[in-house]
Amino acid sequence: MAKQVSPLIKLRGTIDDLNFYVSEDGFMARAKGGVSAERIKNDPKFNLTRLNGLEFGIGGRAGKSLRLALKSELSKIADKRLTSRLTKTMIAILQTDPVNDYGERRAENGDLSQLAAFEFNSKLPFNTAFEPQFSLSLNRATGQGAINLPAYTPQVDIISPDGSTHYNLFAAVVPVNFAVETNTAFRQSTGNLPYDNNPATATTLTINFPASSPDPIFVVLGIEFVKIVNGKVYEQSKAQNALQIVAVDVP
Repeated sequence: MAKQVSPLIKLRGTIDDLNFYVSEDGFMARAKGGVSAERIKNDPKFNLTRLNGLEFGIGGRAGKSLRLALKSELSKIADKRLTSRLTKTMIAILQTDPVNDYGERRAENGDLSQLAAFEFNSKLPFNTAFEPQFSLSLNRATGQGAINLPAYTPQVDIISPDGSTHYNLFAAVVPVNFAVETNTAFRQSTGNLPYDNNPATATTLTINFPASSPDPIFVVLGIEFVKIVNGKVYEQSKAQNALQIVAVDVP
């Protein structure tokens, strides 16, 4: 793979054996050709390639299960590479599956703790946007989670985009069955709070979810910023919002 370096000639399409295209890294070029799909599908020499493809698909579907459950939370975040980053992490997790054979390994059997502290906005870690140290408790048996937020001063302890008048801290608990795409997130938030110099009192976000869930449970915590003018709420840049997996609990 090569990058087009001329600022004057920016090609797209195919010329002879070269394919020109645009990616997030700029105008790129690569050679055509390679092994046919039919050969990869049937030639014994490509057995490992096929197994790698199977695991890539399994990892992608595992990531999709989590992303769909957090659809509401992720609508507040902007990261064009989230899907690929999450898929990469899921593949690394399923590769720790000690039970299934190569090509059949599953994320739910692997080391899901690798998702702890996963940032859904890679350019803004949650702990950078919201500096106060919070604590968390999760009771799988009773189906209750709690995120304890300390007292803090918004304009001192929170990094906000220019123009923000308010912020919202939001959390979700998600039991995930990776075999389906119909997982449900259970949510709580502070609502829009003023971004000013007045101290915010300590508060607890309590989230109830189904007791004794047999599935891995993920807890996420995020912050979004808005501008409120004459009672109307206007979204700030989603690239300035943050969301993190703050806990992973495996049965």
